[in-house]
Amino acid sequence: MKVEKFGEGNPEVAVVYCVHGDEPCGKRAVERFKASSREIKKPFKAVLANEKAYNQGRRYVDRDLNSSMNVNDNSHESVLASRLREELQGLKVLDLHGTHSWPKPFAITVSDSEKALEQVNATGMDTVVDLSIVSGSVIGAVDGVAVECGRQRSDEAAENAYRVLLNFLGYHGVIDYDSKAASSDLYKVYEKQEGRGYRFTADNFSKVESGEVFAEKEGSKLTAEESFYPVLMSTNGYEDLVGFKAIKTQLESLK
Repeated sequence: MKVEKFGEGNPEVAVVYCVHGDEPCGKRAVERFKASSREIKKPFKAVLANEKAYNQGRRYVDRDLNSSMNVNDNSHESVLASRLREELQGLKVLDLHGTHSWPKPFAITVSDSEKALEQVNATGMDTVVDLSIVSGSVIGAVDGVAVECGRQRSDEAAENAYRVLLNFLGYHGVIDYDSKAASSDLYKVYEKQEGRGYRFTADNFSKVESGEVFAEKEGSKLTAEESFYPVLMSTNGYEDLVGFKAIKTQLESLK
């Protein structure tokens, strides 16, 4: 883990990146910020979470760090999770990711608290996902919000990550920036869609109607038993998971 502090005093804000070592968009955004020479009005810290996995170009070393915050064993990520939780405790946290599932950025929260809504607002995102059914995440262990910035390793994801970083820092008064609050649609995840080796054939955030096929592989199809909105569904994003099913509502419902 690598921690950098910016500005004078005790930070109240942190940006975390490379929780997954093969998602470099957050690192590129932080490096671009460092090169920008922007005036820092309030201190913040930047944390390269899984430095070992990043240096190896892998998602993780022993296990997924983003599901290891409640794990207590001798794995690299479990030990790292304890250090990361201590480093971020009490801070307002932005966690930057890349994804296989969707080219446009969207925010993820795992809490319906007022603090969670504040961090969601700080991202400025038009699309927000409530992923509170999943436990063990970094943002579940601290006061944070995650943003999926775009296609993994793409220039677009790095550009989106930089824009989200500026908005988050501007919202919290760390820099001068004309930030905006999040608004629009909330997708509340209610169920995992398990499966291995399926090709996802629908579109994330577009309604799948009851009876519609949304994933298939040789000799097998997944057909919707009820209508739902797919979120983080992809052909090769997970080993044993196609993705998640959600209902669509409004962001105010998070309050």
